[in-house]
Amino acid sequence: MAGPADDEAEIAAFHRAARKRKAVIFAIASVVSFAVGVMALLVAFTAEAPDGSARYEVRVMVLGGILIAAAVWAAVAAYRIGTGQIADVD
Repeated sequence: MAGPADDEAEIAAFHRAARKRKAVIFAIASVVSFAVGVMALLVAFTAEAPDGSARYEVRVMVLGGILIAAAVWAAVAAYRIGTGQIADVD
């Protein structure tokens, strides 16, 4: 028969595994977001609009910057979740 200590240990192990999964998801999101952001910036700096305007370049640069900022946020969140600094397990 399992006692309360065994239940607590199982719950703690479940929460550790959930934190690890969540940290991995955030890390993957960070890498993907960073890659797409860098690609957007490369396109913005190398491509030319057919009509010679810079209207789309600015939008793509802003998008790239936002994606890179999101990548940094996701990387910090992954680190904080993985180390247990953020204690939420949804």
